[in-house]
Amino acid sequence: MNNCAVRSQALKEPVVSVAAGLRHSLAVSASGSVYQWGTGLFSHAKRALSPHPVPSHLNSKVPCLVPGLSLRKSHLVTAGSAHCAFLTEEGRLFLWGSNKYGQLATAEPFLPSPSLLNPSLLKGEKVIKVCSGWTHVVAQTESGRVFTWGRGDYGQLGRPASVSGNAEKLSPGSVVEGIRKDFLPVEVASLYGATQIVCGSEHNLAIVGGCLLSWGWNEHGMCGDGSQADVFHPRLVSDLRPVLIGCGAGHSMAVCGVTTGLMQNSDST
Repeated sequence: MNNCAVRSQALKEPVVSVAAGLRHSLAVSASGSVYQWGTGLFSHAKRALSPHPVPSHLNSKVPCLVPGLSLRKSHLVTAGSAHCAFLTEEGRLFLWGSNKYGQLATAEPFLPSPSLLNPSLLKGEKVIKVCSGWTHVVAQTESGRVFTWGRGDYGQLGRPASVSGNAEKLSPGSVVEGIRKDFLPVEVASLYGATQIVCGSEHNLAIVGGCLLSWGWNEHGMCGDGSQADVFHPRLVSDLRPVLIGCGAGHSMAVCGVTTGLMQNSDST
């Protein structure tokens, strides 16, 4: 049976997690099934898989069951411009779609179906949170460590990224053989213990120790430092004390509590 034939079942089940990519969507049902629809990955898949056909979940206008995840306990989904991520309750991260910028942390240029991220790339730790920009991924492990990988030329990885077209690949026999070293997940120490992390298209926000940090693409001032220069390391945003944060493609938002300074000014009036 075609995976798309189960769409009526999907619409009858409660949905526990959703995500929107550039031209595709994802949803997780209460029973743990993962569905995908939209045609945004079709052109990438057609080039990568030719002459083989493109799987239905990568080219559909109705929800289609994503294969290979039926035995997994689902937690959440997130999406980039042309890639997808699925996090299980056991803390394992599955990725598929385009790997043009290393966002899948694999040697393959395209993955048509979910593939488990090698836990050794995250020091063997379980993942508890994951978010995605257009072409980069941010994951936090059970110990509070934060790792980033994918495209980083605007600073969206929170660290300088190699732009060499001849980047060294890992030697045969290694657990991550053939992957470019600059495509591997790297820990960003200043984000340790973050309580919230969100991604825009190519910039990010995080709450660490009650403070707001920003980094990445800043052409429209969305990093909040008063400039339009890209930010390559997480940087404190004024003295804001956020309780909830969000990113759009070229803007940022934060819901903040009352600061000590504001309370003092209020008391003196």
